[in-house]
Parts: sequence; structure tokens; C-alpha cells
Amino acid sequence: TLQRDLAWLRRHVGEAFVVITDVTAAESVLCLMGPDARKLIQKVSPNDFSNENNPFGTFQEIEIGMGLARAHRVTYVGEL
Repeated sequence: TLQRDLAWLRRHVGEAFVVITDVTAAESVLCLMGPDARKLIQKVSPNDFSNENNPFGTFQEIEIGMGLARAHRVTYVGEL
């Protein structure tokens, strides 16, 4: 849970000056999966989604529409 995670972080910061801020409500997730996922995202983003530029298990900041997003390359359905 959020409260448990925040408590763990606070216990482990030691003597360091650290500010812990929960930004969970400021972010959302949109999962785009399937054999045509790259074709679809390419229609709304100028970024390069090739295997070489976006290997499995990595992320990149991308332009999407008029904003920026973080695109993570993971798979839950087993295809490229």
C-alpha cells in the first residue's frame, strides 16, 4: 500500500535531507498491446519505436500529441 511504502522510505533515508512526495495521482497508465501497437503509436508520435532504439525492458520519453509521456517497452501478451 501507499502508506506502507512511504513509511518504509521515511525509515530508510537516514540522516540525508530528502523530500518524499507522492505523485501517484499525477500519473496514469495506458496500455497499448497487440501486433499493431507500434503502427498505432507511430500515428500519434514522431519518436522511433524500433527494436534498436527501444529495446525490451527500457523506456523513453516520447512526444505524443501536444505533450510528453514515458513509454515503457514491456510485454504481457508475448508478441514483439
